[in-house]
Amino acid sequence: MADLRIFSYLPNPRVWKATIAARFCGVEIEVRGASGKELRNWLWDYDARPLNEDEQRALSSFARTGRVGMTGARLFKSDAFLERNLLAMFQQGLPGRANRHLRVEQHYARAVARLGEKRFPLYGRGP
Repeated sequence: MADLRIFSYLPNPRVWKATIAARFCGVEIEVRGASGKELRNWLWDYDARPLNEDEQRALSSFARTGRVGMTGARLFKSDAFLERNLLAMFQQGLPGRANRHLRVEQHYARAVARLGEKRFPLYGRGP
């Protein structure tokens, strides 16, 4: 089982930065994702995966309208997924919607560095 699972559009250079950090830190990462166009038919959740038409109907309560990057698209985001992303945004003290996109994507490499800090301290040993 992976130490960290990343769900993102692909290709994504921020994900690749996290995989480089993971190799240094000995952190195992599982990457799930697809092109932005394909992600419109995925369940956005910890267990992210493509949804067929029957699953999309069954999960209609998760349907949301995309606002950033996929403006106007119908996306299937679970409540747990939304809650975790919002919590991650505020953990770093970055207020407001303008910082949301930047914050979430930069979090990948930070999460890896924190998971592997004992093996290889990418953040350094002090301030």
